[in-house]
Amino acid sequence: MERPRQTDEFWDWLVKRPVTDTPRGDFIEDTLALVRADIDPRDRLHRLVNNPKAEAVLKRLERLYKNSKK
Repeated sequence: MERPRQTDEFWDWLVKRPVTDTPRGDFIEDTLALVRADIDPRDRLHRLVNNPKAEAVLKRLERLYKNSKK
């Protein structure tokens, strides 16, 4: 089952977010590096779909994003 695409605002927030504000962990940092390496990071989402670790990372980042909006 494919995840719905995150909003442009989410991706803008993610790409601009300082790495020091990101949850620690090599997999998380590798995932962010993958996302940030692309001009349009939404095109990379298909590489993360159906990958349980990547799904967990995206969910954590989505929660951080939602909390940052409060």
